[in-house]
Amino acid sequence: LLLALTAVTAYRPSLDQVIPLVAFALAALWAHRAISWYGFVLMPVLAEALHAAWPSRPSPRRSPAAAALVVLLGLTTFLSLPWWRGTLPAPLAPTAYFAGTTPVAAMRFLCEEAGEGARVYQHQAFASYQIWACPRLRVFADTRLELYPQALWDDYLAVEQARFDWEAILDRYRITHLFLSTYYQPQAIRAARASPHWQEIYADEVAVIFVRRER
Repeated sequence: LLLALTAVTAYRPSLDQVIPLVAFALAALWAHRAISWYGFVLMPVLAEALHAAWPSRPSPRRSPAAAALVVLLGLTTFLSLPWWRGTLPAPLAPTAYFAGTTPVAAMRFLCEEAGEGARVYQHQAFASYQIWACPRLRVFADTRLELYPQALWDDYLAVEQARFDWEAILDRYRITHLFLSTYYQPQAIRAARASPHWQEIYADEVAVIFVRRER
């Protein structure tokens, strides 16, 4: 739409608008999380282009419908705040805190079973939940990708894919527990079950937990 508007109108974005648009468009093609960022950059530029296509007219008097819409949007925002979960009647009640893939039971078990010195390798999404649910346990890496060096992510993927040296990598990090996703890490689960160095201590439809055997 923006390209079409620049073609049929006299509007041309400035250089300081074009550079972020191109940069965030490339980021959006590279990572899903950047799509919303691209939208934030795009909207002001698109608004200017639309204004060039349809110049504004004198503002009419305030419309009761517009005021009602603003009130409705504000009320919806207010009701969506997390503090109201569990207190609103259906159908106003928001959905539960946790998705079906959140390892609630497994996390509770791991937090009770793992001692203070435990070092856990876990699926990155599990790590984000673990930071909240059991903050005393350190995580290997979580979904804040940019906070961890590339070398660590290479090791993370090598273990997840059960590469030939996956146990050597875990030895290097002195990992004591594996907290694996049944959906995203089936190769690692199969490898741990086949290894004499790991003992399965918990399993459900979401997660499997292993503890290192004494050598």
